[in-house]
Amino acid sequence: MGLTLRGGSQSAKVVAMRAASSLRASITTLLRRVNLAPAVLIIAGISFLAHILVGDNYGYFRDELYVLAMSQHPAFGYVDVPPLVPWITLIPRLLTNNALWAIHVISALVCAGTIVLTGLMARLLGGTRWVQGLAALGSATALVLMANGSIYTYDVFDAFWWSASATILIVLLRDERPRDFLAFGLVAGLGLLTKETILFWGFALILGLLLTRQRSLLFTRWTVFGGLIAFALVLPFLIWNATNGWASVQYWAGYSQNHSAGGSPLDFLINQILGMNPLSVLLWGQDCGTSSPHVVRAFGSSGGRISSSSFSSARFRGKPIFWHQPIHLCMLLARCCSVSGGCAGPGGSRPILCCWS
Repeated sequence: MGLTLRGGSQSAKVVAMRAASSLRASITTLLRRVNLAPAVLIIAGISFLAHILVGDNYGYFRDELYVLAMSQHPAFGYVDVPPLVPWITLIPRLLTNNALWAIHVISALVCAGTIVLTGLMARLLGGTRWVQGLAALGSATALVLMANGSIYTYDVFDAFWWSASATILIVLLRDERPRDFLAFGLVAGLGLLTKETILFWGFALILGLLLTRQRSLLFTRWTVFGGLIAFALVLPFLIWNATNGWASVQYWAGYSQNHSAGGSPLDFLINQILGMNPLSVLLWGQDCGTSSPHVVRAFGSSGGRISSSSFSSARFRGKPIFWHQPIHLCMLLARCCSVSGGCAGPGGSRPILCCWS
């Protein structure tokens, strides 16, 4: 019997070693294919560890208690928020009984993922390794992301979905491959199940595309299919609202009357700078000229539409100014490319991104 146990132990050890070797090979292959600068992964790793080290130093944030309470009552919707984050919260609830460190691990992972996506966007635009690291560093030191990565709220997930959809958009426009609207629709649908504010990004994207030569990409069957995917994902939330007197619509209709935020346009601009980190102003206002036929002007044009609409939103409708800040994480890589001159289009042409057009 001893021989049997020893043989079984050795066999299990061999299986574990093979699985570890296979996992290591898969990760190595993935990293080679993605070809990200090591600095991006290092910065994301440091951010993750930093958030984990301080994640258990304080008690539960009020929004965390609210999300935890919602997770105890699973539903397809809630008055002020869609259901995805409460659903995700079921995982730490079942595994750790909602331990503080457990929910903060999730936030730290999502935050690190956003940093990696920022570096990946820089690489997709032809950015050198130095540019990728600069974009990741700018994302990691954005005060709004540092804060949201330290607590378990909707906002850290919201920034991730904005960044993920922007990454897909860059590939779609760069390769002129409308089929990628399927992936965009999937991410947009998950974003809508997280927080409705991603509608700002979708609205700006449509306007941005219509103002560029890439507008033809909108008029394909793939755009319709992508929209249907997003609609199918958010449909349970819409049905919940329809059967509950459109509670979310009533909530947001009265939100501006009960909350004041933004102040004047100047106050809004100052808050954007402070939220993103004042040092990043050194990268703002840069412009990427282009002579390439594959110019992706829609991306920057969409950012401009969000920026313009945010002034009126913050000034006249009383919406919190941080709702629109995820777009700055996406636009940051463009500024990094502009400063370094390290982003090139197909065939080594000039940068393929023109920001804030």
